[in-house]
Amino acid sequence: MEFSNWFEVKKAQHEGSLHKLWGPRVVEFEVTNRCNLKCAMCNRWRWPKKAIESQLTLPQIKKLFKQLKTAGVQKVLLAGGEPLMRSDFPEIIRIAMRNKLGVIVFTNGTLMNEESAKELATIGAEIVFSIDGSNAALHDVIRGVQGTFNRAIVGIRLARTIVRRTKSTATIGINYMVQSVNATDIPTAYKLATVLGVDCIRFGIVHGTTQTACGLAERRKIRAGLAQLRELNKNGPKRYASIYLKAFADGNLKVSNMSKGLPALQFFMNKPRQCFLCQQYALIDAFGDVYPCTYSYYDNHSFNERLYERTNNRLGNILKKPFDVIWNGSKYNAFRKSHNPVNILCEKNVCGQCEHYFAFEKIEQAIELAEKAEKMLTKISYDDYSYCGSNVFETGI
Repeated sequence: MEFSNWFEVKKAQHEGSLHKLWGPRVVEFEVTNRCNLKCAMCNRWRWPKKAIESQLTLPQIKKLFKQLKTAGVQKVLLAGGEPLMRSDFPEIIRIAMRNKLGVIVFTNGTLMNEESAKELATIGAEIVFSIDGSNAALHDVIRGVQGTFNRAIVGIRLARTIVRRTKSTATIGINYMVQSVNATDIPTAYKLATVLGVDCIRFGIVHGTTQTACGLAERRKIRAGLAQLRELNKNGPKRYASIYLKAFADGNLKVSNMSKGLPALQFFMNKPRQCFLCQQYALIDAFGDVYPCTYSYYDNHSFNERLYERTNNRLGNILKKPFDVIWNGSKYNAFRKSHNPVNILCEKNVCGQCEHYFAFEKIEQAIELAEKAEKMLTKISYDDYSYCGSNVFETGI
């Protein structure tokens, strides 16, 4: 059964309470464009000052979070830039709590302080720290600012101490992006995570035209690192890897596509899939613009030269229309319909980046058995390490 037809039937059955079945589940919200680092794999810090300084005000965020709760959103993923660059970040957490929204925060950890850590512990947040090296020499080279590693480690320890002291349900994870300069560091990074006492560590992979992207020389190193990781203490932090990190290590991804920043191109080309991410997720940037996902947003390219790719899939702005109006609007529905299935020839600069191909395959298989489809969709959860691997978009090591 074609998903769009099946979904319309279920929509009618649920009489307007569709979010109980599907979405929106999670909204990623970039609270600021500002960042205190100059990462090798990110171009945001090179943006024009006017763009970097643009962000929603606290009253606008209050209005937005109320709209998200009304729309049925379960969690907000707070990102940036670096979200803790905002002096009012603790108040943003309190606004989320008042609206009974769960919180996930992505941070480089260097600005973590006691007030922010306490608020995150109080709401039971998922606190995900970006660490890209097991030592200062490696991490700081990637992050572009000396002293970053030591400050991030202090931030992790502070958050862990407060979470344990308050007996909070909050979890602490590490997001580790494997790239050319740290391809041999995977086992050591896991040992660091063990020493720090975090709950989980997730290994992703950098792709694209930057000097940090992996090639043939790194493939063998990553494969060996993952093999060593499997032999380490199973009682340490939970460990996850992006499906494409494993596929690259096993030789199932073309290096040419990786270097173009399109790791999924060959899969969507060989067998197009229905996009389900646009049914359960949205991204709202610091300007208030709404996009269907982080891939269509095409973040890591020059803000000036590639501006057309940032407007190409813009579906609305929450300063002009409420979120639920945009979510249920004609533009969003047209995007969903046009990605049923994904036409990779038209979308190769967008969907070719997507890491969710194999998750889409699982969902499609469930929908083919219509009696199991609803159960499958309602089981997709963003609870417990949701961005470190427990949902269908990641795989354990």
